[in-house]
Amino acid sequence: DEQAKLAANRLSQLEEANKARAGLAKLSDERQARIELLTTELLQARQTANLSTKLHILRESDLQDLQQRYKEAMAAQEQQRHLLSRLEERLQSAAQYFHQLREHQALPAKRQTITPLKRRSPAQRLTKKAKRT
Repeated sequence: DEQAKLAANRLSQLEEANKARAGLAKLSDERQARIELLTTELLQARQTANLSTKLHILRESDLQDLQQRYKEAMAAQEQQRHLLSRLEERLQSAAQYFHQLREHQALPAKRQTITPLKRRSPAQRLTKKAKRT
C-alpha cells in the first residue's frame, strides 16, 4: 500500500511537473514570439530613423543650395541695378547733349557753341548715387 501510495504520489508529482514544464514551454514560446516581434519592430524603427536622417541631410543640402542660388541671384540683381543706374546717367547726358544740339540748330544766327558735357569723377557719381538712395 505504502509503495503504491508513493508511486501514485510520484506519478502525480510527475504529471504536475510535466504540466508546469508544458506551461513554461508555452510561456517560453510566447516570449520568444514577443522577442521576435519586438526585434522586427526595432529593425523597422532603425530603418525609419535611417531614412529620416537621410531625408534630413537631403533637405539641408537643398536648403544650402537654395541659399547659394539666392545669394547669386541677389548679386546679379544688384549688378543689374548698378548697370541700369549707369545707363540712366548716360542716357541723361545724351538727352542733354541732343537738347543742346537742337537748340543750337534752332538758333543759327547766334551761332552758339555747344559746350561738351563734363564727365563726373567716380567720387561725384557716388555722391549723386548716395543722394538718390
